[in-house]
Amino acid sequence: QNKTNAIYLEVFDYWSKRTFCEILLSELGIDRPRGTIATMMMQALRLLQDDPNRLMIIDEADKLVDKGMIELVRDIYKGARIPVLLVGEEQLPQKLARYERCENRVTAYGMANPSDLDDARALAKIYHPKLMFGDDLLAEVVRQTRGVASRIVTSLAEIGQFARANGLTQVGLVDYTGSYFTGQAPRRAR
Repeated sequence: QNKTNAIYLEVFDYWSKRTFCEILLSELGIDRPRGTIATMMMQALRLLQDDPNRLMIIDEADKLVDKGMIELVRDIYKGARIPVLLVGEEQLPQKLARYERCENRVTAYGMANPSDLDDARALAKIYHPKLMFGDDLLAEVVRQTRGVASRIVTSLAEIGQFARANGLTQVGLVDYTGSYFTGQAPRRAR
């Protein structure tokens, strides 16, 4: 749920400049965006200038850099004067360094830390509000997933299915006999 009214874009590999503009305009409330890339960018800038404090979050931003599309983001930042948060892989700062005009606009870098028990509790409440998780089980989930949030969410989903199948409203480490999503491919039994 977007409580901050931020503009959120998650970049995909198949995106082109046109796709970026269409998705951005769609996020800004334009139904079926049309026009050239330049026309759509100008329309987006006009809309963004209406609320200069509105945050734009771009997830998987390293894909924009890889495709040579990061200058679109710089144009938005420069033209609309809105704050932009780029989220990406660990190599994003090094990739941005190839685009000096973009890199010069960066005011801060931050690294994501692995999730901890408090994060796992919060994720459990968001994704499974009716199921009570024991701290011992959540701690094991964090350990098994090495604190990777997406793996925690997947493991919580598996635990949720286990709990429903067994009629449980609360589940702890002693109750759970299923597996955890570690990101490792299953191995063939010999």
